Amino acid sequence: MVQLVEAMLATQQQLTTAANENDRSYYETKAAGLDLQINELTYDLYGLTHEERALVQIS
Repeated sequence: MVQLVEAMLATQQQLTTAANENDRSYYETKAAGLDLQINELTYDLYGLTHEERALVQIS
């Protein structure tokens, strides 16, 4: 989890300094993937069911 959060922070920093639209798109996609991984680990940590996960993702 810590490694994913550190990767997310680094990616967000790189996104803010992206030189062009291609770089910006790459870092946005990377951040979205990291966000999904962090969310899945958090859901597992709290033992959320698929139904509970769906409720959290809607809000």
